[in-house]
Amino acid sequence: MRISPASGQFYVPQFYTSNPKKSSVFGTIIGSITRKYRAMKNLFAAAIFGLMFISCDKTECLEGPCNEGVPMSYIPVCGCNDITYPNKETAECHGIINYRSGECDE
Repeated sequence: MRISPASGQFYVPQFYTSNPKKSSVFGTIIGSITRKYRAMKNLFAAAIFGLMFISCDKTECLEGPCNEGVPMSYIPVCGCNDITYPNKETAECHGIINYRSGECDE
């Protein structure tokens, strides 16, 4: 808001007006930002939703060959492929990274 030196009256630029029917620079900028924010929000939600499906991929539960030495201790773990391994080291050696303590239910 500025004061005109000659008349002493206030000058209110158009983009400070509160009338929504008038076209204003401020309204155009806010509208553009709002549309971009909505688009980014939708894109972000789609990316998160897509990552959920990628992370649930069943290929991470495929057993591979184990050519390394593993401990001979018996502390059983149940792999995500429902196979009981003698210990977590053996499961990890076979490429099973998701497992729980104890034997698998039969």
